[in-house]
Amino acid sequence: SEDMHTHQYESIGKVHIIPAIGKKKVSAITEFDLQKILTFAYNKGLSQKTLKNIRGCISSFMKYCRMRELTSLHPENVKINKKAKKPSKKTMQPDDLKKLFSCTQTVWKGKECFDWYVYTYRFQVSTGLRPSELLALKKKDVDEDKKTITVSGGYLGRGEFSEGKTENAIRTIYLNEIAFKVYQDQIAMLKSNRKVVGRCPYLFPDRSGKICEERTLLRNFSRYCEHNGIPHYSLYELRHT
Repeated sequence: SEDMHTHQYESIGKVHIIPAIGKKKVSAITEFDLQKILTFAYNKGLSQKTLKNIRGCISSFMKYCRMRELTSLHPENVKINKKAKKPSKKTMQPDDLKKLFSCTQTVWKGKECFDWYVYTYRFQVSTGLRPSELLALKKKDVDEDKKTITVSGGYLGRGEFSEGKTENAIRTIYLNEIAFKVYQDQIAMLKSNRKVVGRCPYLFPDRSGKICEERTLLRNFSRYCEHNGIPHYSLYELRHT
């Protein structure tokens, strides 16, 4: 699946599949077993999106097993309970946006300091990029004369990249006045920290000058929100804003 990568499959197997049906030979797995996995996950109160990820993992694994002639099972009748909760989308409110674009401080190692990632948060809000697209963005992807960025894929984490979730994921975006100003602020910050950033090609690297992991960005954003009196928002809620 293009939406998931190796460590997600491993996690789904350990947390949702094995606890539901135990360790079985592939040839012994039935459609009832596969439905049991989704029922087990639904009873834990997991969201519809998580259930879809579990079903996607099951489908991909069974397809691989059919290719290896380990089974002939096609789990097309395995269904997600229609009552599974759908996550509500929240967007950043005006007062919180004002704080985001005026506050630059956070707490790092017990001390108040400038937030290395503040322009990353602001750029995501002003462009609507997916977190993975944001982190994969390179300096060369920006055309300063035309004020555009070219998005050609995403960073999935742990060294894995994606060419894009859909065909429309590969695109060129015009940077509005706010987004372009944030870009300029980020470039100025990187130039003032050449010893850290070095030859890093990424536009929004982590503090060490390496490509930033999504979990690192989220952890720092949560810390920033707490320090500045902003309710918690997810990175995707920044995108939807």
